[in-house]
Amino acid sequence: QSVYSEIEDDVLMSGIRFIDSSNVIAVGDNKLVKIDKNYQKTIFDDFSNKTVSGINLENEGKIIETYREATSIFANKSTIDILNVNNKKTGTGEVAGVVKSIESSGKTIAVPLADRVDFFDISGKYLNTLNISGKYKSIKLYNNGNYACMDLTDVLRFVKIR
Repeated sequence: QSVYSEIEDDVLMSGIRFIDSSNVIAVGDNKLVKIDKNYQKTIFDDFSNKTVSGINLENEGKIIETYREATSIFANKSTIDILNVNNKKTGTGEVAGVVKSIESSGKTIAVPLADRVDFFDISGKYLNTLNISGKYKSIKLYNNGNYACMDLTDVLRFVKIR
């Protein structure tokens, strides 16, 4: 017998991940939904008042979201929110520029932009910036977020963050 929970009829799913041993987070085009072990769903965010540029679920027990307010579509500023599995904000930060994605591991959050990567701690506090040249493809954090490997055009760049 198969047991399942429907998310929403109007959601185009783009990702799903276990956020801990008994909760699943589903990322859709217009909602962020948690499904618990009893198949009950809780809408964490409906994206109605914001333009989301990245959601990262890779850091166990953390949901990291970066977005611009809908009223500031031309603004050069995005917000980073760090949430726990109970939808409680555990940190927040701010980044200037157009965010391409967001990565997180251990104690570090990486926010790639057009010409740089900004690094934050897991509470949203700004750490430092790494200017980049060449076409950005991806970034991965490792060793608890102390180091990063960036894929840029024809080179892999390894950097110490902390």
